[in-house]
Amino acid sequence: MSISVRCSGCGRSLNVKDEWAGREGKCPACGALVTVPLPELEVEDVQPARPGPPMSIGAGSPSGPAPPPLPPHTASPHPMPAPQPRASEVNRLWFYEMKGERIGPIVESDMRLKVSANEIGRNCPVWANGMTAWARAEESDLARYFVGPPPLTGQAVNNTWVWVLAFAPVIGTFIEGFVGGFVSSKENLSLEEQIRMMDKLWWITVLLNIILGYVDERVLRRAGHNTASMKGFVWLVPVYLYKRAELLHQNLAYFIVWLVMFGLVLLRIL
Repeated sequence: MSISVRCSGCGRSLNVKDEWAGREGKCPACGALVTVPLPELEVEDVQPARPGPPMSIGAGSPSGPAPPPLPPHTASPHPMPAPQPRASEVNRLWFYEMKGERIGPIVESDMRLKVSANEIGRNCPVWANGMTAWARAEESDLARYFVGPPPLTGQAVNNTWVWVLAFAPVIGTFIEGFVGGFVSSKENLSLEEQIRMMDKLWWITVLLNIILGYVDERVLRRAGHNTASMKGFVWLVPVYLYKRAELLHQNLAYFIVWLVMFGLVLLRIL
């Protein structure tokens, strides 16, 4: 026995085995997420029962022994299908924010596909008719389309690398001094030559900041966060640190520390 279902992405009609009832899978044609409905049960005509002699609890029926007790409740072998939007919400128009731009209007069925494809994360600002203000997707009616636990936030995320990044301007300056001193001792450079060489080692601090930023971004991804909108800011460390604090609902401590460390380096140069 098979169940017929239509893909909402490409409109293709699919026949799947009944063992997939209530589950979700990807359309082989377009890759969209398809929910297989539960089969409808055929209801036979039931004749009204004829009145019979009264029965006492525990007594047998006139035609035989009493039925056995009901078995204990067990969980269904198939999970319940994902909640479907009500008919009034199918054509509901949504907007979402992407890189500072308002994207939309988009019908809710397409918004669900974007959530399934991880194009819209839990923290993505969204708005639809009936909402008084923009809200995070996980705090709107789109929350029912997110599968699995929410990303880790606050102190639950490993913040080791971000604090190393906060002190990276000073750490990079010490590395520059070590490299410059090592090269100077090997080549017997004069003081003027040493100063000129040190001025050329600025890229060490810049590279250190970028590497630490990418390492921390990977930490956020492993914690379940969608960092696609943050990758471009890894090169701009203060912007990345500010957005990270907002994403994890943390204070701006490491953002402020980085600014202070960068200021100390500038004072040293000047």
